[in-house]
Amino acid sequence: MTTQSCILYDERLCHLTTSNTTVLCECICNGLETIAVFIGHALYLQRNVLGASCDTLVAARSAQRQVAGCPTQTQHKDGDGWGARFNNVTDMTFSASLNALIICDSGNHCVRMMQLTSPYTVSTVCGIPKFPGYIDGNIRLVQFNHPYGVAVADNGYDIFVTDYGNNAVRKINTKQSTVESILGKMAATTFMGEYADKVHTAMCCPTQIKLTKDNRFLLIVNSGVNSVCRLEIQPSSVKDKGRWVCVFACDKTAFVLKTCIQISKTGKCIIWRLMNANNGSDLSYMTLYNPNNGRVIFRKRMSFRPTTFLLYASPSHMWSKPGRIGTTCYALYCGRSGVSTLARVSLQLRWEILRLIFIAILKPNTGHPNTSHTFAILPLALLPLIIGFANDPFCVATDTYAC
Repeated sequence: MTTQSCILYDERLCHLTTSNTTVLCECICNGLETIAVFIGHALYLQRNVLGASCDTLVAARSAQRQVAGCPTQTQHKDGDGWGARFNNVTDMTFSASLNALIICDSGNHCVRMMQLTSPYTVSTVCGIPKFPGYIDGNIRLVQFNHPYGVAVADNGYDIFVTDYGNNAVRKINTKQSTVESILGKMAATTFMGEYADKVHTAMCCPTQIKLTKDNRFLLIVNSGVNSVCRLEIQPSSVKDKGRWVCVFACDKTAFVLKTCIQISKTGKCIIWRLMNANNGSDLSYMTLYNPNNGRVIFRKRMSFRPTTFLLYASPSHMWSKPGRIGTTCYALYCGRSGVSTLARVSLQLRWEILRLIFIAILKPNTGHPNTSHTFAILPLALLPLIIGFANDPFCVATDTYAC
């Protein structure tokens, strides 16, 4: 049996709207898994999507329920739900400890928060609305210049933001009411890695930012120099030299490549990057990296380029269709017609492997009356694949997909 056992495919396309969709986020609302979607300048909650099968998944526009903002009005206004106003939201993330969405309101140069319980109150965490600038210190006085990406620690009060216009990464501590620069500007860092790659750590238009599952590192898309930086959260033991920083996924291309990232359950980094920004193509690469050593584990060419994406794996729908087992990726992208599209992309094991797993689990054992099941004899070559898939659905054999 061949080891070519995983494929990626476009499972379903849901056309959202002719308006620009800026960002989406996976969250929990009233105990239900939800996708929060910004369309225009309004926030919608799309319920029960992640656990739904293909057959029951309804078109996004009919499942959406508007909870905050107005699609056609750009402004800064705090308040309850529909009374709140946003201006060009670029990213948001879910804080389980706060049961809230932390939102980068880039056009207002602010970081905002929205509670996920009715009446969905929106408040400003920090930043001076409509006044860009660069000031660290007291949370009431600080300024941002187009904050772009946001990540929040499990404790709920440490918020990390990429400050696109200031070429910096900022840390907001709502418990101590302070903001500090931790990468870029005057932040102190200690570089580790190949010296030739050090240039890729200089902050230039940072965009997306993700926090590893152990809350130890930040992964930052340094879009201006086509790299991903890994930054240690806590200051290093090197006296007066600041946090450790290194880079991976560097691309020597002179022009900026559209890049977005996500982190798998085992801490590996999935990077979706446009192949060539000059040829007008929608082709892109989806690559799995080990951020500890920068090694490429998996790479696949895709037929579209996303603006953002999130990953989701649930046992509840792994066996909902014959021949399908894997991880679902929701990718948001904008086609040439200007229509924003939400695509479901799944990593799938072939039926031959599924059949062996079925036999191993379900075959009755007639030789031993005290047991009801037995194990099938699996080819030894399949064992690493099955173990690897259980640990990380995107971690397949490196020789399966040549880089």
